[in-house]
Amino acid sequence: MRLSTALNEYKRTRHARFPEERRTVSGSFSGHGDRLVHVGEDGTLQDYSDSLSGLSGIDRSRLGVMLGDETRWFSDLETIRQHYYRETRLVETEYDAGSFTVHQYDLTLGRAHVTHVAMRGAVP
Repeated sequence: MRLSTALNEYKRTRHARFPEERRTVSGSFSGHGDRLVHVGEDGTLQDYSDSLSGLSGIDRSRLGVMLGDETRWFSDLETIRQHYYRETRLVETEYDAGSFTVHQYDLTLGRAHVTHVAMRGAVP
């Protein structure tokens, strides 16, 4: 976590009962080995590995697809569903993009985290 992110988070939650706590009431976790990453329903990623293994890396993220000269951010798309793929640690998040769907796959193994994106349907 970067210092600016930590300070902004503290300012935002300093009057809360547990200001150091990061709430995760929705979304899914992908974790194995030294990494633990939270995948929000809107595709955002948060790295919780620091307290487990001292590793950090994902400070903030925003994913999207570029169609022509327009960017479609996942956070602006409607989430169809999020689930663990075939009962593994692979988190699949599906988004409705109108004529096609976007599938975001997140997997954490050992010290690495990988995100893969696939589009299905009538992609313009």
